[in-house]
Amino acid sequence: MSNTDKLREDVAYVRAVAQRSGPGQPTATFVFWAAAALIGFALVDFASDPRWIGWFWSVAAPLGVVISAWLGIRHSRSVGQTDSWEGIRWGLHWLSFLGVGLLCSVLVATEQLTWSGYSSIWLLLLALTYFLAGLHLDRRLLTVGLVAGVGYVITLFVPDYGWTITGVLFAAALLTLGYLGDNSRAQSN
Repeated sequence: MSNTDKLREDVAYVRAVAQRSGPGQPTATFVFWAAAALIGFALVDFASDPRWIGWFWSVAAPLGVVISAWLGIRHSRSVGQTDSWEGIRWGLHWLSFLGVGLLCSVLVATEQLTWSGYSSIWLLLLALTYFLAGLHLDRRLLTVGLVAGVGYVITLFVPDYGWTITGVLFAAALLTLGYLGDNSRAQSN
């Protein structure tokens, strides 16, 4: 075997190991958002006062952002792959989702959109945001984006418990991704 062939094999091996050992997201992040989605989506179907939905998300969303950032930083440090630009990209990605969602509240304030429509807009934005995260940041999130998109359609056409069904599907997608992603990384190393 020539030195060039040996060097190519070595580079291919290092590249494969680096791709398999990407920091990813810790399972706890997926668990938190699965629980938040399950509760928050079900509130749309079961809350006697719609303000409970707003109160829930006004606490859960900022808390989730802080918890997700903290867990992500901690996780990337523990695997020895700290890339501040990667963290900034993730942060800007999710902050843009929150920003656009909050800007849509102007549509409600100007009576161009109902509160029910506002919930649907958030879900559609969530589907788009996860899908784009899958395209640009972590391919595994494509599936979650597609599940959220299907959930959006379910909430529009299933009058009884559509939001709860969507919450269950979305939470299942996040938990599956969190636990399977963890296992596939552990098995490949």
